[in-house]
Amino acid sequence: MRLLPSVLALPACALLAACASSPGGNDDSAAATMTRTSTSILSTGSGQANGPNIGSGMTSVVAATTTRLGAPADQVFSTLSSVYEKLGIAVTTMVSKERMLGNLDLRARARLGSMPLRRLFDCGGTTGEPNADTFQLTISVSSEVKDNGDGSSILASLVQATGRPVQFAGNDVRCTTTGELERQIAQQVKLKLVLSN
Repeated sequence: MRLLPSVLALPACALLAACASSPGGNDDSAAATMTRTSTSILSTGSGQANGPNIGSGMTSVVAATTTRLGAPADQVFSTLSSVYEKLGIAVTTMVSKERMLGNLDLRARARLGSMPLRRLFDCGGTTGEPNADTFQLTISVSSEVKDNGDGSSILASLVQATGRPVQFAGNDVRCTTTGELERQIAQQVKLKLVLSN
């Protein structure tokens, strides 16, 4: 199983540290507050500037969605593999010590699990025909859980994607996440936490 690159994990770590120190009090239940935060990262990717990894030395701005949960970090992390599986995402990378997992090279067309890709990504397109419906998408999705130090935790998920036409030659198109996949990850984690109590 391939490990998550440390440079990919760094933005979430920095972001989570900020979230952990933010005001708001402890959430006693599995309820959560979700926020989206833009974070500049440096990636030592494969050099494919149009892919999910940005070439070495280049800067990419990505949005991580964070969710505060009223459950310990280890308990939250223990739910993530099954949540990913339920959403149709095979876990191919994991760093258990850092409570991080994901799939950095997921290929999908038309649907991801039971969800139409148009609900998850905006890849442009003509009116009434989103490119996400017809393009082959390469998706990078990862989640990290950090201990808040008070019995609660912060779940952060990063989702990026590019799309490529299937029926004719064309360049990769960078797709924008709608936030739905991140929301589904957090929602399914909350459901599992409730059911386990």
